[in-house]
Amino acid sequence: MPLEEEIDGLDDSAEHLVALAPVEDGERVIATLRLLVNGDSAKIGRVAVQRDWRRRGIAARMLQMALLRACERGCRRARLAAQLDAVALYEHAGFAVESEEFEEAGIPHVWMGRALAAG
Repeated sequence: MPLEEEIDGLDDSAEHLVALAPVEDGERVIATLRLLVNGDSAKIGRVAVQRDWRRRGIAARMLQMALLRACERGCRRARLAAQLDAVALYEHAGFAVESEEFEEAGIPHVWMGRALAAG
């Protein structure tokens, strides 16, 4: 994704989750996720897992943690823009497709959302 599409000015107000893997001299980041909260609504984005760590449940676990954090912050709803090849991951987490397909950074996406039990 071009840098100008990555920088949106929201990183400072977001919570960032990272997954770490051990390496010889410490740890390295292998996955990231960004959680934005606006009132009682959460937006999850920037979900990325390093290619050789995919299909191990890392994104699903990070998503679960982000949804729990959104609930703790009083959110009643969560949404995200899913790449088409990741729709099944989000459906497994309780999200449903809520839009027609659209293109973002040359990649087809759909909006997905789900209700949360605020706690």
